[in-house]
Amino acid sequence: DMPWMVIGGMNEIMYSSEKEGGNERPAHFMKAFRDVVDECNLSDHALIGDKFTWHRALIREWLDCALVNDG
Repeated sequence: DMPWMVIGGMNEIMYSSEKEGGNERPAHFMKAFRDVVDECNLSDHALIGDKFTWHRALIREWLDCALVNDG
């Protein structure tokens, strides 16, 4: 019943708007990640700084996040 938090690079995105460049991420991968976040009653707390936390060449993604369960 205590609050808890998951912080770090998740290596997955929740929405296609969290990626620029490269191939589109399959929708079922993003949905599966959202389903896990929902099942664990987590909410995404915005990080301060650049929206995209990972890049390689012309591909940029928002992978680092802080997910919180308020207990």
